[in-house]
Amino acid sequence: MPAVGEILSSIPLSGDLGKIKDGRDRDIIAVFRGESDKFIVIIGPCSADNEDAVCEYVSRLALLQEEVKEKLILIPRIYTNKPRTTGEGYKGMAHQPKPSEAPNMVKGLKAIRRMHIRAMKESHLTAADEMLYPGNYPYLEDVLSYVAVGARSVENQLHRLTISGLDVPAGMKNPTGGDIEVMLNSVQAAQMPHVFVYNAREVKTSGNPYTHCILRGAVNPYGTTIPNYHYEDLIRLSEAYKKRDLHFPAIIVDTNHANSNKKFSEQPRIAREVMRSRRDSRTLRNKVKGLMIESYLAEGSQKIFENFYGRSITDPCLGWEDSARLVRDLVDEADPLFGQPHLARAFAIEIDGEAPQGQRHGEEAGQEVDHGSHRQMPVQLGGREKVVKSPRRKRVRQSEACGGGEVLRRHKASPLIDGLALRIDEAQARIAERPLLGFGRGKLIDHIGKEACAVELHADDMAPLEAPPEEQIDAASPVPGIPAALRGRRRRGAA
Repeated sequence: MPAVGEILSSIPLSGDLGKIKDGRDRDIIAVFRGESDKFIVIIGPCSADNEDAVCEYVSRLALLQEEVKEKLILIPRIYTNKPRTTGEGYKGMAHQPKPSEAPNMVKGLKAIRRMHIRAMKESHLTAADEMLYPGNYPYLEDVLSYVAVGARSVENQLHRLTISGLDVPAGMKNPTGGDIEVMLNSVQAAQMPHVFVYNAREVKTSGNPYTHCILRGAVNPYGTTIPNYHYEDLIRLSEAYKKRDLHFPAIIVDTNHANSNKKFSEQPRIAREVMRSRRDSRTLRNKVKGLMIESYLAEGSQKIFENFYGRSITDPCLGWEDSARLVRDLVDEADPLFGQPHLARAFAIEIDGEAPQGQRHGEEAGQEVDHGSHRQMPVQLGGREKVVKSPRRKRVRQSEACGGGEVLRRHKASPLIDGLALRIDEAQARIAERPLLGFGRGKLIDHIGKEACAVELHADDMAPLEAPPEEQIDAASPVPGIPAALRGRRRRGAA
């Protein structure tokens, strides 16, 4: 086998592409650190079997990324190694550069590096790949922004130790039997520093604090698939996280595999259910960071000899049109106000029968507008609860816009469409001089776009709802240094 340096020098990554990767790495890591509220979507073919088709797919994805960049980070799934349950079948481009030809690992390693670099050059998107063979990671170290460890590898010691030396986020899937403690053990091991033998050398790592869990469903001893993407499954994993002293607890949900019983067309439904669960729980909004979706140019799957361009030769995938539609839908679904028409559209409200008026952004005083259907919104004020309604038609009066109105959590007694609890940000809100409905000084707060309309109150009348301490991230807490690879280099600024 050629030395790593030999292949890297023959197929180099340019300095400009290296800068693109550095920027992408920072953006993705910020999500796992809780410094960015963007949502991650790892999306692409089950297996990257054809360079031209994969690069065309990723180029399409780049256009879609530009469209959704305010809310989503799209990470192309370019999987070049495929584990096989029985050992039979296509093992990925690293084994077979051309699926119809005999395996050739030397050509395969060159082919996968060439494809990753071409995809990055044409799209400016850096990709995810699966770590099937830990010793091969250096061949792709400088091009990957995300690494996954599969269900069959997650208990392997060398996989865990190798992940501890990476400086990019790494997801550990639950094993095929579904044991989440095994998955958490793997995460814990990869976040710790280690000394071990890697590619015939003794190496020392500092741990990877961005190692996290991927839920992919399970199969019981009788061969029945057991999904683990439901609300209760996500809460159960969140609670299990709390029992361990781990950095940046995070969950990615795989919408295919045992979660869909490999029914690829179920992926959009599963994705939307996960997003609803995030909206229903502050805990899940903090911990569920993204989705993993199997998608390609053409839907379904095929046999290798059929040669249908852009169709999977392993597990069936969503086609491009359905994939693009799903990604666009996720932009709205990622908004905590999505599905709340009384917040997205209504601004004039009435409390206890009185109806103070407000002006929506972009409306002129005196204009008669439709502010949406009557829907109730419980708001907690000073420990008391009031029902707020949005009347259908009211005459708009001039009202000064003044920020605030952060959505804190849903009212537990209310259905999803009906209730949100609000917290007012005193640092942004200004107190009006006129009284408001017996709650002291205050007024309506204008909303911009889909921001929440809210009631501004005097501090004496407001009881802020605080998140439990364990759900808050202390940015000042120590994080172990992260080596850039398993060869002693460290990220600049790391301890």
